Amino acid sequence: MDNKVNLSGEWDVYVNFSEPIESSKEIASISDWNKISVPGCWEQTDKDKKSDGPVWYRKRFSVPEDWQGNAISVHFEGVNYYCEVWLNGISIGFHEGGWNGFELDVTNNIDFSEQNELLVKVYKQGDRFPIRECLAGFFPDVGVIFGGIWKPVTVKLMPPVTLEDIFVKPDVKEGKIEVEFDLKNHSFKQQEMEVQFSLFNPNGSLEQTITKTLTVPEVHQLTNHSMTINLMNDIQLWNPDTPHLYTLETKAVLEEREIFTDHTRFGMKKVHIEGDHIYLNGSPLYLRGVLHWGWYSETIAPIPTREEIRAELTKVKECGFNLVKHCLYVPTKDYFEIADEMGIFIWQELPMWLPKISDEFYNRVNYQYERIIKEIRNHPSIILWTLGCELDHSVNAEFLSNLYETAKKLTNNAIIRDNSGSGECYGGLLKEYADFYDYHFYNDVHFYRDLINQFAGSWREEKPWVFGEFCDYDVFRDIEKVKQQYNGELPWWLKNDTVENPGSIEERWHWYRQEEKMAY
Repeated sequence: MDNKVNLSGEWDVYVNFSEPIESSKEIASISDWNKISVPGCWEQTDKDKKSDGPVWYRKRFSVPEDWQGNAISVHFEGVNYYCEVWLNGISIGFHEGGWNGFELDVTNNIDFSEQNELLVKVYKQGDRFPIRECLAGFFPDVGVIFGGIWKPVTVKLMPPVTLEDIFVKPDVKEGKIEVEFDLKNHSFKQQEMEVQFSLFNPNGSLEQTITKTLTVPEVHQLTNHSMTINLMNDIQLWNPDTPHLYTLETKAVLEEREIFTDHTRFGMKKVHIEGDHIYLNGSPLYLRGVLHWGWYSETIAPIPTREEIRAELTKVKECGFNLVKHCLYVPTKDYFEIADEMGIFIWQELPMWLPKISDEFYNRVNYQYERIIKEIRNHPSIILWTLGCELDHSVNAEFLSNLYETAKKLTNNAIIRDNSGSGECYGGLLKEYADFYDYHFYNDVHFYRDLINQFAGSWREEKPWVFGEFCDYDVFRDIEKVKQQYNGELPWWLKNDTVENPGSIEERWHWYRQEEKMAY
């Protein structure tokens, strides 16, 4: 039995910012829908890149008849920023947060006799959800905030019990892994079941299978479990030169029937700090990175293809770098997977920058960060985390302290810093919740040594120094060549039009200013 229906591809879209429609009943009478690709964002189809919505998405689909009698859900991997969802005219839920996925139960709303209609109303950050009160990251400042269903959508057959948030914690010293997971019962009765863990080595060979019998409480309860698996053979470590990846296959068996399967890739690596050095698998680690803002002018949303990601990371390696810092945004799972395979380190900076602080903002961060971290924490390529960037005094100590401790717990004590750039340099907290120093020294190179000496006092606690941003060199485009690529016209991202190119509200981004800076 097929257990998924992929809804990626062509959808209907309705965009009308001058006369916006808020009601699902009113949108039902609209006939002039256009087409849009999912995954994607609506800015690819509309010149107005400033308005925040609403934009309506519609998709018609069928599900197999043999799904009847089972639980069914629709899974969105990512919608930016806020959405409300209807199936066959019935509201099934809403979600806020553009960086993490979510799932909605549609069991009681599916029609097996004819096509179903999925309707999604989306707002991006803007008037309704103010940019500085949400996790918009740096996109408003370097390009444009994207809106819409920017990641894949799937309708899924839900088994009676699912395993969720599978987390593999490698222990290189002891030669074992600890597997943490949640069991969720989607039925209304207690379930007795087997969970099978099969460990495959980097060569694809099965090392061992361990089975555990568990009792799952009734009625949608979530229970936490753990399992220790000792590696039987010599450990193949993950590092940039030999990025060996193990696979943990997890199966749930109920009444001798396999009801759930998941594959989790992970790397056996040990990262720790001694004094002012970071060590990987016992050897000193020297990081040389590039900064990535997630800026892709053609797709606008950060959704490069796997081929584009591989080409991008190949260039990074060829230039002598071993790390990419994803600054104030969260890339797709494809990016992490390919970085895992290629042995490229990821510095993951979560999207908190220049926030307008309120209790609601704190709640948003706590809720969304936990879900973001759980989605990506198994990737061995992630070597550093920062929880925000250049935060000032408005972000209080209690919040950052709790956020740091939560992130440490969720990541199995990864190397984490609360504030990339430091509160010291940006009018924030002098007390840091951090495992390493991180300053953003934008200065001419010949002043660099003196600047470091001013900060590297002997009175400081000994920690590694890793610079999240460094110097700043302008690269001037040949505007005429750029125009040739766009049929003699300026591309939208070079136009001084605050509707089509909202970033142009700041004159410093205007393309013609590069001529002012050129020396003749």
